[in-house]
Amino acid sequence: MAGMLCLPEKTARIINSQPVAQRHPGLQLDKYTVPGDQEQQKAALDCICQAAKEDKTLQELRTRREASLTSLGATTWSGTTTGPLTLHLARASALENAGICLHPLYGFVYLPGSGLKGMARAYAETLWAPAQKDQEEAARLSGEVFGDQENAGKVVFHEAWPLTWPKLLVDIVNNHHPKYYQEGTPPGDWENPIPVYFLAIPAGTEFTFALSSRIAGEQGLLVNLAREWLTGALYHLGAGAKTNAGYGSVKPTQGEIPTAEVSGWKRFESTLELITPAFVAGAAQQEGDCELRTATLRGQLRWWWRTMHAAHVDGATLHQWEAAIWGDTNVAGAIRVTLEGIGKPITEPFDKRAVEPNYARDSAAGIPGCNPGKTTYGLWYLAYGMDERNRRRWCLLPGAKWKVALVTRSVVPHDKKCVSVSADALLEQAKAALWLLCHFGGVGSRARKGFGSLGIAMPGMDLAACCAGAKAFRDKFGMPLRGTAEPESPSLEHVLVKEFATPWKSCSLALDQLGFAVQSFAQQMKHQAIKKALGLPRKLRDGEQGVFHPPHGDRHASPVLCHMAKSEQGNFVVRVTAFPSKSLSNWAESKGLLTKFMTHLGDDMARRLAEVSDTPLNSGSVTTTGPRPYPTTRTPPRYASPALPANNSRVEAVLLEQKTSKGGWKARHEASGLAGAITNTA
Repeated sequence: MAGMLCLPEKTARIINSQPVAQRHPGLQLDKYTVPGDQEQQKAALDCICQAAKEDKTLQELRTRREASLTSLGATTWSGTTTGPLTLHLARASALENAGICLHPLYGFVYLPGSGLKGMARAYAETLWAPAQKDQEEAARLSGEVFGDQENAGKVVFHEAWPLTWPKLLVDIVNNHHPKYYQEGTPPGDWENPIPVYFLAIPAGTEFTFALSSRIAGEQGLLVNLAREWLTGALYHLGAGAKTNAGYGSVKPTQGEIPTAEVSGWKRFESTLELITPAFVAGAAQQEGDCELRTATLRGQLRWWWRTMHAAHVDGATLHQWEAAIWGDTNVAGAIRVTLEGIGKPITEPFDKRAVEPNYARDSAAGIPGCNPGKTTYGLWYLAYGMDERNRRRWCLLPGAKWKVALVTRSVVPHDKKCVSVSADALLEQAKAALWLLCHFGGVGSRARKGFGSLGIAMPGMDLAACCAGAKAFRDKFGMPLRGTAEPESPSLEHVLVKEFATPWKSCSLALDQLGFAVQSFAQQMKHQAIKKALGLPRKLRDGEQGVFHPPHGDRHASPVLCHMAKSEQGNFVVRVTAFPSKSLSNWAESKGLLTKFMTHLGDDMARRLAEVSDTPLNSGSVTTTGPRPYPTTRTPPRYASPALPANNSRVEAVLLEQKTSKGGWKARHEASGLAGAITNTA
């Protein structure tokens, strides 16, 4: 139930007379926000974002501040956020974990000097000092810079001000497994995600940092050291909250970044590339909100890490180890993930008709023998819900690239539930999870349907290596083994995999053909209740045959994950994985249906690979913008159709297991791939 804001009538009248955009964002957050549920909190945060508009007085204020810093002989430099930044989430506020540090007078986001000093000290003591040969000298220098209870530090850490007024945005974090994190029950794909909204500023925000000596003209060495430590802390540790999820990383505009390759810390870097369009818009679902967020990537890494161990431990043990490694509300994780964009990505509203094929839906390239009126183009089938009549979702186009970094530190247990784990071992676990995500999974909405597929170069990694590495980790660090032959959450040991190397270089064609293949199986299963084992909710038209009783209600993510990759020659590779689930009716039925589905997919895709070409009818009719590898005109390429036999001629056909609604036989003509009812079964 929403709370009430108690203000004197005159005060409320004065505030209400002012447009939201003309209010002070800090006062709007602290004094004029009504608490409520998360949707009401999102509306309140939207108002704060509206109030945090550009104020021309900032440039005048910065000029005065720079003059003051110059008079102090301060050392100044600038840095730019490589990801979103948020801080002071837990400060006293009417909202739940949604505060942010706003200047008390002017209302813009800034970084307090006390926080910067604490970051620099953490970097100096945990990363810089252990790498020094003379530990006593390192401790002395640190003491002079930061001071202690008896002596003040000799370096002053000033507030960091933005170069221009930072844009406030509403960010979101989704907990997909609340019962798992609260109670230690298995992390099932049937739980309802719980969104939590908070305030942040986007990547690309530039701040000015300043350090000065407490005694004018002295301690130049100490100021330089403090700058090195603060610069390293901002980049390697991150400022503010959610730093393990990549928030708060600041890269210096000029100069080198201090290294963090010291004892106890390990780092892996590589380049991520987006292979298929990604629906990664966040809380606002708008153009400026459409970007790959580190929190999204980190959440997927946690999911894939669980698949490596789910068959061998119970839910409570899995949760304990995940909390120790990846963190929870009580303990910071030992793995930090950061993303840094390479170039400027392209976004656009998804328009399914812009990639509309010009072949018939009952042709060889569609679903032979089907009723076109009851068939959807394959790409549209996979992208269901992303192009609604009155609302098109923004998507990030293929070709976008990021530098991804995994940074690990050793785990020192705070209780007896796990043991110490080295940074090297954790890095191998994180790398395996990243490879699995970039080989089988995806990010954003419709990721299980082939959208949001990522590519990465990680030589030497494969499925067997991931499983072997997970086993070695469990054996070495003594994870209590209480496995089951029928795990309650997705498990690599039970996954079904199909891979198809295609001759297609068109992203839209590859998605379209995969979508048709998936849809054709669903059409064969129409009216059958067991079809619900492909994911819930799912409505069956024209009655339901059989019985299906999911133990956890009518919600469950699809157990089938589709992924697109690219070969060195630029051809698309289609990978499909299926995880049997005892939560979709029962284990035997789920595995049986998914085995049948994968067999159908193998047969249907084999036919399509042999018969469907992506040679355009008129190559000049296809245009691209930037790195976009799929057609976006309304005159897309025409795909080759099979030669059809003459009417009334004899042909060889294969009888199909599924019959017509009246009991007649169906058959498939192998040469053309056409399938349908036999006109005269007798």
